[in-house]
Amino acid sequence: MRTTNRDDPNFGKPKIKFRIAVVGAPQVGKTTIIKQFMQGSLNSDDTPEINFDKLIEESDGTYEIELEYNRLQYIIYLEEKPIVNHEGKCIMEGEDQYLNEYDGVLYTFALDNPESYLMLQDFYNGQVAAGSLFRPRVAVANKIDLIDPDDYENMVDLTKSVAVDNEGKFNFNGTKKWVAETMNCEYAEISGNDHSNVDEVFMMLIHMMDEKEEHKAATSSCLHKLTNIRFLSGLFLNFLSLMGIVMLSAGMYSGTKPQRPHDDNWLYVIMFFIGIFTFIPGVVGFYGVKYSSKEYLGAVITMLIPITILSMAYTTFFFIKISELEIVQNNILTEGSARVISILNVVDVLLKC
Repeated sequence: MRTTNRDDPNFGKPKIKFRIAVVGAPQVGKTTIIKQFMQGSLNSDDTPEINFDKLIEESDGTYEIELEYNRLQYIIYLEEKPIVNHEGKCIMEGEDQYLNEYDGVLYTFALDNPESYLMLQDFYNGQVAAGSLFRPRVAVANKIDLIDPDDYENMVDLTKSVAVDNEGKFNFNGTKKWVAETMNCEYAEISGNDHSNVDEVFMMLIHMMDEKEEHKAATSSCLHKLTNIRFLSGLFLNFLSLMGIVMLSAGMYSGTKPQRPHDDNWLYVIMFFIGIFTFIPGVVGFYGVKYSSKEYLGAVITMLIPITILSMAYTTFFFIKISELEIVQNNILTEGSARVISILNVVDVLLKC
């Protein structure tokens, strides 16, 4: 009996659940393949890397397996999905005609039954035409033990592009070519009777499903980080827009007040334009973040350059002018400068809050 290692980094992690559909025409060995995997793999001498915890066989062609593979815990649900010829079109038995709910698929056919291969071709092409979402998959050629080795070698040498020749025999080159070009998946030849390559096929599919889940998790993590970045960017750009409105309003308000001849109107003009150039990129940038538009975000960066230059120039000239005015020496502020400083004091108080 397998012992549990509590020092294992995977100890206590939830079990990984996968649903696998075993698809194929009648009499291609779907049930035999599943049972060979469930029963034959119990021999630890054959597959020492796999440990089975529980095997449950349901009455409707559904099987549940709990196993450990590569130090990870799995619950595998296997379901047989027979293909039938209905009015000249190959479909699955039952109402559900798509495989989107499964994590992986074994497409099976029998090497002693060319019709099963043609049915699988027709079914797969129908799935593609219907826009079905395809999961990790392996094309499985079963009953390799029934093919005479000499005949196999002769068929491998054929160069026809079709998978079945005029005599009803398989052209193995054509089979592999169709799988590679059309199904874009791994191809394996197995024997459900003598357990040849059965475990390898299932482990190959489990490995592919693991990789897909890892990729999905990595993508989800990246999307989460991107969402946080977009949220913070939106917050900053909203703040930028608000500051633009404040500066714009302050410039307009101060510039419309009666001023004495020595007041500095250019300070209000610069403040007004800083407000405009701050508000516009804030709005444009928020739109760019919301709709993930690189063009809008590029425009924001371009507009932030004159804003920065204007702000630095404004700050520099403002404090130079303050130091030159008699108001500093005599502690008397001009009306316009007093308004500007009072605005700065209000902003300072708000920031401290």
